[in-house]
Amino acid sequence: MSSAIAVHIKDVEAIKRDPPRVSWILVSEKTVGAKNLAVGINETAPGSMVPEHEHGAEEEVMLFISGRGKFVTEDQEIPLEPGVRLQPARRQTQDREHRR
Repeated sequence: MSSAIAVHIKDVEAIKRDPPRVSWILVSEKTVGAKNLAVGINETAPGSMVPEHEHGAEEEVMLFISGRGKFVTEDQEIPLEPGVRLQPARRQTQDREHRR
């Protein structure tokens, strides 16, 4: 039987990004050998955003635990708040704005 893998955020290097936000990548091919999965934590500064981007081979699911914002695509604007779980359409570009 395989061993379980545990990764704690305190053991992961914080990546400072622009616009202002910090990312911790907990699960990826680099960290634990995952091929089509990445799990991370993002802390986005109030008034900042995550710019439009794509995830090549990886599915993305987001769970919002604090703050308020909106997820914006060409066709949609979805309000974000604690407890919202969001899964963008495959290959959909995304732009998320965070506000408090």
